Amino acid sequence: LRTQLQERDTRMQEKDTQLQESDTGIGLLRTQLQESATQLQERDTQLQEQDAGNGLLRTQLQEKDALLQESATQLQERKTQLQKRDAQLQEKDTGNGLLHMQLQERDAQLQESATQLQESAAQLQERDRELSRVRALEGGASG
Repeated sequence: LRTQLQERDTRMQEKDTQLQESDTGIGLLRTQLQESATQLQERDTQLQEQDAGNGLLRTQLQEKDALLQESATQLQERKTQLQKRDAQLQEKDTGNGLLHMQLQERDAQLQESATQLQESAAQLQERDRELSRVRALEGGASG
């Protein structure tokens, strides 16, 4: 009976040893799981910080995009103003061209009038000479 009790005691000790080894393994696993959980939390914190940084970058990019849109709008408005001004200048150039043509026509008319006046003056001088000759002849004939 003593032998049976010793054998049973030995088996219980072996089982106890196995349970202690199993507990040790479970403890190691638990430690590894805790370390993994800590690493995951740290990684999650890093990702949240990155997300926050990305959010700031996104906001900055949106602000820059809005400024660029506003600049593009202003440039388009300026382009429209310049096109209107160009059209006005072209109209003015056309008007100036017409005025220039009118002035050239008027100048040609004045030139023609001046030529006619010169011709009339020459004719009047010729008549004056003829009258002077006639008078001279009449004066000579009467004297």
